[in-house]
Amino acid sequence: MDPIQTVGGAEGLSKLAGLVRAEGAPVDGVYLINRQSDEGADDWVVVLVTSVSARDVFFRLAHLRNQGKFSQFKGVRIDPVKPDDKEVVRIMNYARRFDSLPVEVEGVLLDRMYIRYALVAELPKAGAVAA
Repeated sequence: MDPIQTVGGAEGLSKLAGLVRAEGAPVDGVYLINRQSDEGADDWVVVLVTSVSARDVFFRLAHLRNQGKFSQFKGVRIDPVKPDDKEVVRIMNYARRFDSLPVEVEGVLLDRMYIRYALVAELPKAGAVAA
């Protein structure tokens, strides 16, 4: 399984963010990240950067699934995360250094946080993420 293909790449991530926005939840940014557990297992996660509760976003995703507009990504978890989360801030600030999206972050140490792989499809507007 290639998680990047599973989510449809940057275009698929942006499409998911757009669907959640259409359901009324603000999504300020979206990225796919590969995290490794303490036991060494790979964990692929779509991060939706949003100011609303995770519960609210999950209800909206369930509604989208029930309408047939979205099917869960096999082997990839979806996490709604607040814009001030340390990982979000580091990845978004790093991605802003580049001229265009999408941005692939691979094997980069960001303020003492190692990012094995991330694909940033959308960024919050400048100033929306704390430094």
